[in-house]
Amino acid sequence: MLMPAAVLIVLLLGAIAVDAAIVYLGQRQAYNVAFDAANDAVGAGFDAGIARETGEIVYSPDRVDEIAAEAVAASSISDLELVSTSIEGGVVAVTVEIQIDHLFIQAFGRNAEEPIRMTARASGQTQGP
Repeated sequence: MLMPAAVLIVLLLGAIAVDAAIVYLGQRQAYNVAFDAANDAVGAGFDAGIARETGEIVYSPDRVDEIAAEAVAASSISDLELVSTSIEGGVVAVTVEIQIDHLFIQAFGRNAEEPIRMTARASGQTQGP
């Protein structure tokens, strides 16, 4: 009599573990893409001519946006989008958002149509010699 209940409990705990792993993986993917996009934007988003002449790092907001958008698109992760880029005091920040769908949530009676939206932000800064 207890064995069917035990099997059901183990299956439900397994479903919770799988859904938690899916959410964690999505969160890590979003952060990794944001980190890579910020790194790319910091490395290639500044005006090289001004940097050679004056030694000052001046970022082009349009170039930073373009490079960050290319990095997010190159990730090939569906449901991942670039939210914003910002340049503040030589620090370039990239924010992305991902939509994560559950796999087993409907087993608990929740609507599977309600995905989780997570935001990840990463920043980068160039260092002079």
